[in-house]
Amino acid sequence: MKKLLLILLCLPLLFNSCEEEEQEDQNIQLVSGDVDYEFTVKINEDIFKIKGNTVDGDPFGSGGFWSLNNGCQSNNSGVILEINDKSESNFVSGEVIRLVILFPNMSLGINNVDISFADGSTDGYWMNLTDSLQANFNSIQTTMGGELNQYDIPLTITDLGAAPNVTSTYFHNSTLKGYFNGTVYLRNMDPTSPDFYTWSIPIDLEIDFKTVRVQ
Repeated sequence: MKKLLLILLCLPLLFNSCEEEEQEDQNIQLVSGDVDYEFTVKINEDIFKIKGNTVDGDPFGSGGFWSLNNGCQSNNSGVILEINDKSESNFVSGEVIRLVILFPNMSLGINNVDISFADGSTDGYWMNLTDSLQANFNSIQTTMGGELNQYDIPLTITDLGAAPNVTSTYFHNSTLKGYFNGTVYLRNMDPTSPDFYTWSIPIDLEIDFKTVRVQ
């Protein structure tokens, strides 16, 4: 009888605990927006990827209380895709790297954009790659030759997404979606080459993203 009484007394506590966990999950979703995001970048045969949901934190790349260290974000003029921490929950594959895409006027369809890479280190993936190719690290374009063409990479936007609702936190809505697949050229920095100082070193580049909007 005593055992039965103890079980009956414990049941309300169990139900309350489950209700509290359920409520906590719902509160997180109400704060975050419960939005899936991801990006995949392929440079030649090397693949860089993160994938996650805003319930687990904002993919802003800055760390801290609610932001994850790996970023997948955009605003009206650009996109930032970055891997800073391979131990982060949204990491899938690749090395530390940062890719910035700038748009002169973001719209649906094909946009001619500027793309630049960095990896926060003189001994990171991107710097090592460009050093091995004897190429400049801070300029890529789809046009070969000696002339700088800053906004010439044709990236397609398939969905502009929607800006978040911002109070003390971000409530995320639909993501910005886009892709590029093609050959781009690095600037040749080999003084012994006949193509010295021209954009003549090819790399294969694929980019596919679904980024949260920050505005």
